[in-house]
Amino acid sequence: MDPQLKAELDTAYEAVFVAADAVHAALGRGLDPKFYMKCLARELELNAATVQRDVAVPVLYRDLKVPDALVLPLVVNGVAVVTAYSESSLTPEHDIRAQAQLRVSGLPMSIVLNFSAPSIRGGMRRVLNPAPRI
Repeated sequence: MDPQLKAELDTAYEAVFVAADAVHAALGRGLDPKFYMKCLARELELNAATVQRDVAVPVLYRDLKVPDALVLPLVVNGVAVVTAYSESSLTPEHDIRAQAQLRVSGLPMSIVLNFSAPSIRGGMRRVLNPAPRI
């Protein structure tokens, strides 16, 4: 992996961790993931991260272009998709969804958060795209 891209991914991951930890500490567990995402986006903005919300990604299939087939809930620093859940545990299906988002969007990394975990460190996963297009 390109060292500059690796540094950008590490920076984005650390920014999301710090922000998610602050949100988790303030709000606790068990709330709606959409609420956590709004708070996370605000915390990231306060920490000078670049945040894009509800990013529509067109999907191409043969001659069909669906302009809003995939909506990424949060994109941080232009390199990481962030998705939040509030479930008892993360499963392989969460990783499959993250990989699909990366494959379609071309972004290099996805961060999957589970705000129902006892600590955000244990409820956070990094999923990498083996063939990013940025």
